Amino acid sequence: MGTEKYLGNKRLCFDMDEGDSLDYKVSSGVGNSLFDLYVGLIVQNGENKKYKSDDAGNTEIKRMNDFLKNHAGLTYQEFVDQSTPENLDTDSYKLLNRGSIKRSLFETRSKVYLLALCDYEEQGGDIGKILEDIRLKKIPFVKKSAGTEPTFEALYGVLR
Repeated sequence: MGTEKYLGNKRLCFDMDEGDSLDYKVSSGVGNSLFDLYVGLIVQNGENKKYKSDDAGNTEIKRMNDFLKNHAGLTYQEFVDQSTPENLDTDSYKLLNRGSIKRSLFETRSKVYLLALCDYEEQGGDIGKILEDIRLKKIPFVKKSAGTEPTFEALYGVLR
């Protein structure tokens, strides 16, 4: 079963096999299949966030806690608190005046990005390598330009 999504001029193709594993291809012009795999996982996790039940949400928190404990010695909540999203004032965060809204945006983005990192690692990906790619490259529909983005920068800071 296959699904295609179009985001701007980017064609995203999702092909699910019988085991429900993701075979993702993106026509992004980046030319790096591992980077494209990670971007596909972001898209998949972002789409799935809309339909999660409480049980699935608890499973996600456990996965993120396990991942962060393994790589940075932190829980997800400690990561968010340490990142102080209320004080972010670059990119889309500068458009928000209230700290609680900035925290909510940060939590939403970081959950999607962290779950994609969990999936990426489970598929055998090198976290250190992909973090460098994420940090420096433009990611269509996620990072509008090349260079740093506050949520990725916080993840990079604790995982490097």
